[in-house]
Amino acid sequence: MRRVHDVGGTPGFGPIGIEKDEPVFHEEWEGRVFGMMTTIGHRTFPMRPTIESIEPQTYLTSSYYEKWLIALEIGSVQNGTFSADELRDRVEYHRQHPDASVSQNHDTDLARSTWHDRYSQRSPKYDGDPTFTVGDPVLTRNIDPSEHTRIPRYAQGKQGVVHALRGVYDLLDLKVQGVRKPEPVYTVGFDARELWGGEAELSQRIYIDLWESYLLRPGST
Repeated sequence: MRRVHDVGGTPGFGPIGIEKDEPVFHEEWEGRVFGMMTTIGHRTFPMRPTIESIEPQTYLTSSYYEKWLIALEIGSVQNGTFSADELRDRVEYHRQHPDASVSQNHDTDLARSTWHDRYSQRSPKYDGDPTFTVGDPVLTRNIDPSEHTRIPRYAQGKQGVVHALRGVYDLLDLKVQGVRKPEPVYTVGFDARELWGGEAELSQRIYIDLWESYLLRPGST
């Protein structure tokens, strides 16, 4: 079953609006949510699957950082950081006292470790050689989207060509479940018509980074 977050290429959503000279954050609170995500979200619960669990109507009517904030609330309640009642009481307090100061944590050690984790990631150990090389034709698998996956629905069951090898990374489908499985990641190029059909623009190609688990040789089963 297609979930609400995996609707790339689905008709009816209109064109993607491109904002000229778009700022990093449109509002100050968006930067704070980004900070909470990097220091709390990925460290204490699987952030991406939590975002995907948001109720469809809320998901479709929320902005990018609103989805992050909702996921932070869901995950923090589920892991016991605070209760739903405590969250509701705090929100109500700030609604009634909009000028009240918000709590802050000036933990320099946390800031330093967060920076290190985010910008000095190392590839995990991988025993073996990549299955595919640049120029190889590949076929993407059809994967049950009931669980978290990083291959979009529109790119499943499609033929492409390996454009580049990007290194070795933990397969995020399993990492969010606490299982580490390092494997090669490839950039695969697709003819736009292979993904979108005859309505796609001619001579357009789409490039997607895909883990080896998502790929087969054409003709394989």
